[in-house]
Amino acid sequence: ARLFGPLCHSVTMLRILLVCLGTVAWSAELRVEVRDGSGAALVARATLENRDSGIRRAVSTLDNGTLRFADLPGGRYVLIVDHPGFASRSLSFELAADEKRNELFTLQPGTNTY
Repeated sequence: ARLFGPLCHSVTMLRILLVCLGTVAWSAELRVEVRDGSGAALVARATLENRDSGIRRAVSTLDNGTLRFADLPGGRYVLIVDHPGFASRSLSFELAADEKRNELFTLQPGTNTY
């Protein structure tokens, strides 16, 4: 019985660790709004890249020009926003692990640069 005591304790601790690791959630969030020079909403493409991991997400805004990147890990990012007939815009920034960030992009007529 004494032999299994430390083993049982180790197995229990491992289970607790696995449960804790499985429930870690990223909570950073980026909300983006895209407008043209007159203030009208644009359905634009937004590409978000985590510079630390290299992971990239590309999505389009809704009809009202908004989008949301949720459940992001903290880190260094670059966001590129583009729409045909408009000059692209980019933004490099750092996002804290629990930060909720809002960005407004106003695109001007021109040529995509990305």
